[in-house]
Amino acid sequence: MDKIRHVGTGGIKSDDPQAIGKLRLKLACLEKDQEDWRRQNAYYRKHKTMVGYGPFTEDGARRIDKAIAEGPLSEGKPHASWELSNNSAEIRRIKDRITGLEKAAQRAAEQAETGGGIVKFEGGQIVENHELMRLQILFDGKPDPDTRTLLKSHGFRWAPSQGAWQRQLNPNARADTKYYLYPALGISA
Repeated sequence: MDKIRHVGTGGIKSDDPQAIGKLRLKLACLEKDQEDWRRQNAYYRKHKTMVGYGPFTEDGARRIDKAIAEGPLSEGKPHASWELSNNSAEIRRIKDRITGLEKAAQRAAEQAETGGGIVKFEGGQIVENHELMRLQILFDGKPDPDTRTLLKSHGFRWAPSQGAWQRQLNPNARADTKYYLYPALGISA
């Protein structure tokens, strides 16, 4: 039952087709929280109580006042500085992630138009699989032990389900592949 209850409560995966929309929704919630928390702190600073603050009932406001007075981490306000700071950092992280996913989607669209994203070499090809968010190396046969060791040392793992050596598709994967693997595979950059 616990497994069933937790389905869909995990993080937002980059290969989810709805990832950007889900992240934008999460960002909107975080920004709303940040603004609400600032307003609550300002109200408390001015009135020294939460009684009379719009969204709270009088009983709820008194409980908040009591928690502020007794709470060791409250800093004498409804939302401590660390709460606002952590939420602000999460907002920045989500914005950066949205930007990264939008760039990846744009790159995928450009590569689909031009037929790019595939580099052929003698004995196989390198493919940017944007659906799975993986950089994949497909060999015609089993690579020699030295090549397999090189692949492993640069974060590639064998994926039998894909029939490819792969790692997460990101700028580091592209750079490592170009710098270390192109020469080893006989590809001129």
